[in-house]
Amino acid sequence: MQTQHQRPLTSAPERTAVSPSPTLTREPLALFDISLFNREWLRCRGWIQDALDRTRGFYTEQMVLMRLIRGEAQFWPGRESAIVTQISHHGDGGIPALWFFLAGGSLDELRDEMQPACIDWGKQSFGIKYAMFGGRAGWLRALGYEEYSRTGIKEV
Repeated sequence: MQTQHQRPLTSAPERTAVSPSPTLTREPLALFDISLFNREWLRCRGWIQDALDRTRGFYTEQMVLMRLIRGEAQFWPGRESAIVTQISHHGDGGIPALWFFLAGGSLDELRDEMQPACIDWGKQSFGIKYAMFGGRAGWLRALGYEEYSRTGIKEV
């Protein structure tokens, strides 16, 4: 699914002709098999770049890759979409939460297949109590999130 403000997926930057993943993973893609990781990253790169483009330059592909290499983030390639998550701890008690840091591609796949897999993994691996998604209001609603806070930005 595509909103009116998204670029068509076919015009995403550096889209490759690599075959899509045959199945969705139930765990994030590890860096142990660097060949597989590279192939999947290149295949999904356009969706990740679309999400990065909306950060106004606060995050770059290099920054995301460094977080993945250091084990601070997780990469979830789908058939028609991709997600980068992070585990964060909020509040005085350090309540664990799964933060959907970047997401792009098929909203239906993200909502119906990938998000549940990510949340299940977060519960089993880290005992998460919350999932957090920062993004456009339409995606928040479509993915089932209630508004938690608002952040404004202006160029100065």
